[in-house]
Amino acid sequence: MMIAGIVVVALAVSGGVYWWVSRPGPKVEVTGKFAAEPKVEIPKKLEPTRTLKVSTPIKGGGPVAAEGDTVYVQFATYKWSKDKDEENSRVKSSSEKVRSSYEEGQQQQGGGGPMHLVIGKSGLKDIDKSLVGKSA
Repeated sequence: MMIAGIVVVALAVSGGVYWWVSRPGPKVEVTGKFAAEPKVEIPKKLEPTRTLKVSTPIKGGGPVAAEGDTVYVQFATYKWSKDKDEENSRVKSSSEKVRSSYEEGQQQQGGGGPMHLVIGKSGLKDIDKSLVGKSA
Protein backbone atom coordinates (compact mmCIF):
# COMPACT_ATOMS: atom_id res chain seq x y z
CA MET A 1 0.00 0.00 0.00
CA MET A 2 2.88 2.32 0.90
CA ILE A 3 4.62 1.64 -2.44
CA ALA A 4 1.41 2.38 -4.37
CA GLY A 5 1.07 5.68 -2.50
CA ILE A 6 4.67 6.66 -3.34
CA VAL A 7 4.12 5.80 -7.02
CA VAL A 8 0.95 7.93 -7.13
CA VAL A 9 2.74 10.87 -5.50
CA ALA A 10 5.71 10.52 -7.89
CA LEU A 11 3.37 10.46 -10.91
CA ALA A 12 1.46 13.49 -9.63
CA VAL A 13 4.68 15.46 -9.06
CA SER A 14 6.14 14.53 -12.46
CA GLY A 15 2.81 15.36 -14.18
CA GLY A 16 2.70 18.74 -12.42
CA VAL A 17 6.30 19.52 -13.42
CA TYR A 18 5.59 18.49 -17.04
CA TRP A 19 2.50 20.72 -17.15
CA TRP A 20 4.42 23.68 -15.65
CA VAL A 21 7.25 23.38 -18.19
CA SER A 22 5.05 22.73 -21.24
CA ARG A 23 2.08 24.99 -20.42
CA PRO A 24 1.17 27.52 -23.11
CA GLY A 25 2.45 30.98 -22.37
CA PRO A 26 0.90 34.32 -23.23
CA LYS A 27 0.44 34.95 -26.95
CA VAL A 28 -0.29 37.81 -29.31
CA GLU A 29 -4.00 37.93 -30.12
CA VAL A 30 -5.52 39.53 -33.21
CA THR A 31 -9.29 39.91 -33.39
CA GLY A 32 -11.79 41.97 -35.32
CA LYS A 33 -14.19 42.00 -38.23
CA PHE A 34 -13.18 41.10 -41.77
CA ALA A 35 -12.01 44.18 -43.77
CA ALA A 36 -11.83 46.33 -40.61
CA GLU A 37 -8.76 47.36 -38.64
CA PRO A 38 -7.74 44.51 -36.36
CA LYS A 39 -7.53 44.79 -32.60
CA VAL A 40 -4.06 43.61 -31.57
CA GLU A 41 -3.24 42.65 -27.98
CA ILE A 42 0.40 42.02 -27.10
CA PRO A 43 0.74 40.89 -23.48
CA LYS A 44 3.37 42.70 -21.44
CA LYS A 45 4.42 39.34 -19.95
CA LEU A 46 5.62 38.13 -23.37
CA GLU A 47 9.07 38.96 -24.74
CA PRO A 48 9.36 39.69 -28.46
CA THR A 49 10.80 36.98 -30.67
CA ARG A 50 13.65 37.50 -33.11
CA THR A 51 11.90 35.76 -35.99
CA LEU A 52 8.97 36.82 -38.14
CA LYS A 53 5.85 34.72 -37.63
CA VAL A 54 3.09 34.90 -40.23
CA SER A 55 -0.35 33.31 -40.12
CA THR A 56 -2.87 33.15 -42.94
CA PRO A 57 -6.38 32.89 -41.49
CA ILE A 58 -8.02 32.92 -44.94
CA LYS A 59 -6.18 31.28 -47.84
CA GLY A 60 -7.00 32.46 -51.34
CA GLY A 61 -7.24 30.32 -54.44
CA GLY A 62 -6.02 32.91 -56.94
CA PRO A 63 -2.59 33.71 -58.37
CA VAL A 64 0.44 33.51 -56.10
CA ALA A 65 2.19 36.82 -55.30
CA ALA A 66 5.87 37.18 -56.21
CA GLU A 67 8.51 39.88 -55.75
CA GLY A 68 7.77 42.83 -58.04
CA ASP A 69 4.00 42.21 -58.13
CA THR A 70 1.60 44.99 -57.18
CA VAL A 71 -0.84 44.00 -54.47
CA TYR A 72 -3.63 45.82 -52.67
CA VAL A 73 -3.42 45.35 -48.92
CA GLN A 74 -4.61 46.65 -45.58
CA PHE A 75 -2.35 46.29 -42.57
CA ALA A 76 -1.40 47.57 -39.13
CA THR A 77 2.21 47.44 -37.89
CA TYR A 78 3.36 47.51 -34.28
CA LYS A 79 6.71 48.13 -32.63
CA TRP A 80 7.17 45.37 -30.09
CA SER A 81 10.27 45.76 -27.94
CA LYS A 82 11.81 44.31 -24.83
CA ASP A 83 10.95 46.34 -21.74
CA LYS A 84 13.77 48.21 -20.04
CA ASP A 85 12.11 48.40 -16.61
CA GLU A 86 14.45 46.42 -14.36
CA GLU A 87 12.29 46.89 -11.25
CA ASN A 88 9.26 44.93 -12.45
CA SER A 89 10.31 41.48 -13.68
CA ARG A 90 6.73 40.59 -14.70
CA VAL A 91 6.73 43.26 -17.44
CA LYS A 92 8.80 41.86 -20.28
CA SER A 93 7.77 44.03 -23.25
CA SER A 94 6.06 47.11 -24.52
CA SER A 95 4.26 47.76 -27.81
CA GLU A 96 2.88 50.64 -29.82
CA LYS A 97 1.10 50.96 -33.14
CA VAL A 98 3.47 52.43 -35.74
CA ARG A 99 1.47 52.48 -38.95
CA SER A 100 -2.00 51.58 -40.15
CA SER A 101 -3.18 51.51 -43.75
CA TYR A 102 -6.72 51.77 -42.38
CA GLU A 103 -5.97 55.18 -40.85
CA GLU A 104 -3.82 56.35 -43.76
CA GLY A 105 -6.48 55.32 -46.27
CA GLN A 106 -9.15 57.29 -44.42
CA GLN A 107 -6.99 60.41 -44.45
CA GLN A 108 -5.95 60.13 -48.10
CA GLN A 109 -8.94 58.60 -49.85
CA GLY A 110 -11.76 59.45 -47.50
CA GLY A 111 -12.77 55.83 -47.17
CA GLY A 112 -9.97 53.69 -45.79
CA GLY A 113 -9.61 51.42 -48.84
CA PRO A 114 -6.68 49.13 -49.56
CA MET A 115 -3.21 50.55 -50.31
CA HIS A 116 -1.25 49.34 -53.30
CA LEU A 117 2.26 48.03 -52.66
CA VAL A 118 4.92 46.69 -54.97
CA ILE A 119 6.34 43.63 -53.23
CA GLY A 120 10.03 44.20 -52.54
CA LYS A 121 9.80 47.98 -52.97
CA SER A 122 7.27 48.94 -50.33
CA GLY A 123 9.80 49.89 -47.65
CA LEU A 124 8.09 47.40 -45.33
CA LYS A 125 10.57 44.51 -45.46
CA ASP A 126 8.63 42.10 -43.23
CA ILE A 127 5.34 42.74 -45.01
CA ASP A 128 7.04 42.20 -48.39
CA LYS A 129 8.55 38.96 -47.09
CA SER A 130 5.22 37.72 -45.73
CA LEU A 131 3.33 38.42 -48.98
CA VAL A 132 5.61 36.40 -51.29
CA GLY A 133 3.99 33.06 -52.03
CA LYS A 134 0.53 34.01 -50.77
CA SER A 135 -2.47 33.75 -53.09
CA ALA A 136 -5.31 36.17 -53.58
